[in-house]
Amino acid sequence: MIDFSKFDYKRLHRCAVRTGAMALFLCLLTAAAARAESIVIAGTGASQKMFREVAEAFEKANPDCQAAIPDSVGSRGGIRQLLAAKADLARVSRPLKEEERAKGLLYTGVAETQVVFAVHPSVEGVQSLTVDQLNDIFAGRISNWKEVGGPDHTIFPLIRDGGTTLRTLVKYVPHFEKIPAAAKPTFSSLETKDLLLEHPYTIGALPMTIIVGMPLKTIAIEGISSGRALVSKPAIPLHLGIVHKEPLGACASRFIEYFQTDEAHDIIGKNDSIPLNQ
Repeated sequence: MIDFSKFDYKRLHRCAVRTGAMALFLCLLTAAAARAESIVIAGTGASQKMFREVAEAFEKANPDCQAAIPDSVGSRGGIRQLLAAKADLARVSRPLKEEERAKGLLYTGVAETQVVFAVHPSVEGVQSLTVDQLNDIFAGRISNWKEVGGPDHTIFPLIRDGGTTLRTLVKYVPHFEKIPAAAKPTFSSLETKDLLLEHPYTIGALPMTIIVGMPLKTIAIEGISSGRALVSKPAIPLHLGIVHKEPLGACASRFIEYFQTDEAHDIIGKNDSIPLNQ
């Protein structure tokens, strides 16, 4: 609800006199917008789409707050902006490091998604790959799709250069190389998604949340599907969270709390993720 008790009624009166009584309601809305507290939540692209949807619902439930979700600068970039007071909260796809905790930063987990391998629709006939085949593709030992049951065409693997996605693969996929020799490095997982959409015969690893609703095909690993609905523990889990520092402003605090609402949980589920209890 809008708190009209805090408005400057002299200013409202002047506004109404200038514009006419019929425009008084517009004046009230303008005053409400002027008093709204704005917060910025910077960080990873892994949760960018989902956070924008949550922010829209949050603003409807909290009309005195405005939540901006800028384009991705990565988890580390979001934390840097938080520390530099350029953001009120940071969205991240990894836990905090010890040196970050030492700076007084606090972490709240909000969702669990998964890293998936996705291919351009041109890659027909390939539904599942073994761990060895994935390793060989990204290392360059398998270079043609026909070697794994697909079309007779060169494979173009893509992966973000460094970052949480690659570290997650190294952690959960046996023998996955820290620097995949054959993969074209991308600046971000969002760029990986764009290149997958634009270029035939590509394969890339990226968070599931980024490709929800996209015409890309996910590849099962060892026959275990990474399809568009999370019903159990993901094979390659990726945790999405919010980083903050004290003291928290009212809207920033309420934004974090909003992730425990049914509305936020529905949005998280529609983004093929699992809500986390804080």
